[in-house]
Amino acid sequence: MNFLLKIFSLLVSALLGLLTQSCVKNDDFSIPTPEPVVVELSGTKISIAALKNQFDYQTEAVITFSGTKNYIEGYVVSSDEAGNFFKELVIQDLPENPISGIQIVIDQRSLYQKYEFGRKIFVQLDGLSLGVVNGVLKLGKLKEQNIEAISEFETEKHVFRTAEVKEIIPKTLTIEDFDTSVESLYIQLNDLQFAKELIENPSKTLAGAANDRFQGERELHSCATQESMILSTSVYADFKSLTIPATQGSVKGVLSKDFFGDYYVLRMTTSNEMRFGENTRCDVAYLSCEAPTSNSRNTVLFEEGFESITNTDQITTVLGWTNSNSNGDDKYWQYRKIRNVENREVTISAYNTGLNPLEVWLVTPEINLDGTTDEVLSFEVQTSFNNGKALTVWATTSYTRDPETTKWLPLDIDLPQKTANKIKIENFPISCLNGKLHIAFRYNGRDPGVTSTYSIDKVKIYGVSK
Repeated sequence: MNFLLKIFSLLVSALLGLLTQSCVKNDDFSIPTPEPVVVELSGTKISIAALKNQFDYQTEAVITFSGTKNYIEGYVVSSDEAGNFFKELVIQDLPENPISGIQIVIDQRSLYQKYEFGRKIFVQLDGLSLGVVNGVLKLGKLKEQNIEAISEFETEKHVFRTAEVKEIIPKTLTIEDFDTSVESLYIQLNDLQFAKELIENPSKTLAGAANDRFQGERELHSCATQESMILSTSVYADFKSLTIPATQGSVKGVLSKDFFGDYYVLRMTTSNEMRFGENTRCDVAYLSCEAPTSNSRNTVLFEEGFESITNTDQITTVLGWTNSNSNGDDKYWQYRKIRNVENREVTISAYNTGLNPLEVWLVTPEINLDGTTDEVLSFEVQTSFNNGKALTVWATTSYTRDPETTKWLPLDIDLPQKTANKIKIENFPISCLNGKLHIAFRYNGRDPGVTSTYSIDKVKIYGVSK
């Protein structure tokens, strides 16, 4: 009996050895890539655009699919391999010149091993729900009126991997193009640069700062229009510690929104999607005056707190300001009395206007600088529902009475970029200007797009008498 047991043990050992050699060769312990299967779905294929068109953005009512036998197809344009995406797939309808994209939330890690970048997949809709999560339309499972991730087990019933893998060509857009129709597309933005204050800090990285808790959000500016947007990088991305490039270039990624759904962000799949090879920047030539040399300014040249008016028309008819819409629309800076407070201000927002763009100039009356020196500008600014930079401040001594034909000098004033209560901008130097001065507050927003609300109050210019 012992002899037979020994023979049996030898046979088992030999068999295990053969199995081991057949499974692992040349010390290759990599995870095997799953073989694609031939997918034949019964039912009706609908486009991603048709799927999204069923959703009402006004009510944001969740749609649950049942008994339709409908499915969509798309190409994967996300990857969690580098850690900048987590438990989600982003697909678009075409590998080049896409029309529409959608995000699918899946409770599964390392999705790139099965659904890699460029892989064509089918998604069976019955049993899934469509709704807004963090400001972006997504597919998932409905649980207690919320869209949640599809479990790993259920994923096999809904997401089907095909044998087709295509090269994805990014859709070239500008910041002005951002709206719900291009959400979740793989895009490319050209002629961009990171904000100047980011590169002046040599240790600034994409998401490696001590105050980057979940995402690193870094501001990018368009060289053509100076409009801004946010590049969002997860603190778990393996490229989070890359230093921000100082020059101008291009960026590729998926267009999405921040965690709170307030503004658009771009999310890269790898660091290779940044191309900043040029040796130049396109910084605006800001007005640069020396800092004030005196604290004893005894002459107020201009002061306006908007307390003497009771309607918007009086901004121009009584106070003598210019309130000009560059596109001929009927939206302007508005007079507003703050509730329960004896205070008035002027305010503007592109929200719910449907205007794209909305560009409005608010220009002070003429201010004579010839009798003073060491002049400075002060004012108060407040922003709410801020989803992007829309306000800039300008100066001129050659006003033509038309903001569009006037040669303006931009002022490098640090305006709040996120929702903030009233902030005092104090003692900004304008002493290198002479003659007849006008200050302008230019609002440049768009709906859909950047719709931030801004309020201006207590504008004051003063200096030292000669």
